[in-house]
Amino acid sequence: MQDGNAFQSGGFCLVTDSDGDTINLLWERTNVPGPAAEAKTKGTYLSGTGKYAGIQGNYTFACRFAGALALCNVTGGEYKIP
Repeated sequence: MQDGNAFQSGGFCLVTDSDGDTINLLWERTNVPGPAAEAKTKGTYLSGTGKYAGIQGNYTFACRFAGALALCNVTGGEYKIP
């Protein structure tokens, strides 16, 4: 971060659904440099458990931050589960 702009951002997420099945995700911000409060990212599905076992593909999402809260929406991508 410098002067309110992000120059690099990425991370790893573990998503768990209501059944307890999980997906492991790797993401990287795509609109850099860009305003910290309006992130656009591309991610990769790394692995999953239960109904998501063997998941492969990618996704894009965008976030808008308001203070400590973020509203994120999936904007595209595709995946397959064997």
